[in-house]
Amino acid sequence: MIVDEVAKANPLELLMVMALAKERIILVGDDRQLPHHVDDEIQARLKDDEYKGLQEKIEKALKESMFKKLKDRAENLEKLDGKKRFITLDKQYRMHPDLGKLVSDTFYPDKESFDSPLEAECFKYNIRFLDNKPCAWIDVKEPKEEKNADGSYYRESEIEKIKKCLDSFVKDEPNFTFGVITFFSEQKRRLEQTLKGYSNLEIGTVDSFQGKEFDVVFLSSVRTRHIRGFGFLENSPRLCVALSRQKKALIVVGDKENFNTPSAKDKVLGLFEFLQLCEKRGKIL
Repeated sequence: MIVDEVAKANPLELLMVMALAKERIILVGDDRQLPHHVDDEIQARLKDDEYKGLQEKIEKALKESMFKKLKDRAENLEKLDGKKRFITLDKQYRMHPDLGKLVSDTFYPDKESFDSPLEAECFKYNIRFLDNKPCAWIDVKEPKEEKNADGSYYRESEIEKIKKCLDSFVKDEPNFTFGVITFFSEQKRRLEQTLKGYSNLEIGTVDSFQGKEFDVVFLSSVRTRHIRGFGFLENSPRLCVALSRQKKALIVVGDKENFNTPSAKDKVLGLFEFLQLCEKRGKIL
């Protein structure tokens, strides 16, 4: 039995599938990306007095990836008896080699790094606005982000930029698939309202995009230099997913100045490096 996208499965889901295997089971997944989601109701219950003093321990146990546990156990057993129990895929064919190298160098250090054997020529496209570049940063300086009543951030100026780009891009490449990713639910809701009517477009938060791929991806960062900290963007697995969904090109839309600082280099793994890549091999718009 072969099970794909195992990193997203919660322990119960994974155990139910594993119980069906008669002789051997092969688990395929990426523990560097997002783990399973813990139900909001369960997280709320952990705040009850009966769990006082145990919340942190229980929450950690609930969020810990069973796939990661099994992988670590396989590694330890392999050291003991020399039997090969896991392999790391060392080549990717989805994305442009410049973007593949960025993702590999940033999120998969040491023995887990991978190569991108396809030549850049394989990822050519016909969007004039991007001049066939694999990466671009559309700088949106003002105004700053806003919050809705639930505390979720949004930024209309980024949505306007994305719509303008899409209107042009779909004329140049009508058969392309497009993805728009954001870290914030309110931004997603507003994007969906504004970007109605595109047939080859999917909009979602990072958590819902794991395992998916598109010809061109827009990443709406929302956070600006006006508010201290980066919030959800400091989550390495989320950024790993967000920066690896594209095939031809990745376009980040946001306040460039906010991500060109020592703080961003330290806290927002991948976005700082992506900005540097845009300056060297892509476009700043």
